[in-house]
Amino acid sequence: MIGGYGHYKVKNHIQKYDKETETWTVVPVTNLNGELFNPRGSSAATITKSGESIFIFGGLGNESGDQKKGFRYFYDLWQFNVDNLTLEKLWEWDRPPAEMEPKSVLIIPERNEIYMLGEIESEMGDSLLFYRSPLNHPNFEIIQFSESMRHPIGMFFLDKTNELGLIKFENRPNANTHVLSILTIGLPIFPTNSLEDQASLKMFDEMSSAMWILLLGIIIVGSSLYGWRQKQKWVEIPSKDSTNVDNPSEVKPIDTIDEGISIKVNDEFQLWVDGKSIAINGNGRHKQIVQLMTLVANSPENKLSHEDIQQSLWPLVQDESFVNSLNVTLSALRKVISPYEKEIIHQNKTVAFGKGIRVIHTD
Repeated sequence: MIGGYGHYKVKNHIQKYDKETETWTVVPVTNLNGELFNPRGSSAATITKSGESIFIFGGLGNESGDQKKGFRYFYDLWQFNVDNLTLEKLWEWDRPPAEMEPKSVLIIPERNEIYMLGEIESEMGDSLLFYRSPLNHPNFEIIQFSESMRHPIGMFFLDKTNELGLIKFENRPNANTHVLSILTIGLPIFPTNSLEDQASLKMFDEMSSAMWILLLGIIIVGSSLYGWRQKQKWVEIPSKDSTNVDNPSEVKPIDTIDEGISIKVNDEFQLWVDGKSIAINGNGRHKQIVQLMTLVANSPENKLSHEDIQQSLWPLVQDESFVNSLNVTLSALRKVISPYEKEIIHQNKTVAFGKGIRVIHTD
């Protein structure tokens, strides 16, 4: 086991499991070339056929491992020698797309290749990127994506048929069904060609809940997916020139204030800092920020207890996990409303708005 998360920290150790004693022990690793393997979780790892080496890519963490200092994604490749217990950094991709979140990574040592599915969130919707690079140096190429490959959750390699497998899971609320699909793509993939022409679709439609949950669990364990993600919530404040006056949601209402924070919650959620509209849409990373601000804004005196917040936003998690989730969300919220971080008051197991936050209620 490589790295991992627990007690609000990520680790950088490698552990080995003993079947006879049913225990995990930390392996004494020697880092080559003086390179530091930063603490991280959710790395992708693949062992070679010979069992001599394990390739490790990326993960979510930081230099100290402390969650309070914020996590970021790594884009580095390491090789762990199982026999002599050495860890060597092979390379680091120093120019990944800004704000990209890796969704799944597949390392194929037999083909000297690494594949990565990444997602970038924006106001216009999520953008999915599909990359391929050789293992010996970071030369990531974008492979053209087709609509049939939306909603991916993981990848795997079929050695016998020399195919890349792509797993999709799609929720169809209108039809009240979940669809688990598997695309198999013949290798090699040519970056200039559409994957739709290279893929054969095998769909398991309208599967029973027990079936797709079981399959999904096996896939996640077997393909080293990015299972845990402690997402950081980042948003951008548009410049004055970027405001679109033709879009009513971008126009500042008369009740907003030019200094401090204004929020509107009755219809579509909107947020302004010093009179400038904040690009926050309630989807993906921003969802918990919007939910929490809306909940507090609609509460008496704009003040809410831990108990009420937990019942509304995290009803199924244990108390310790709830506190962790709340602290992460509050930390992300304070980044959004900078420089007015102190207007979010968290004390005595309550969350409240300060006097610098104005809540606009529309009829």
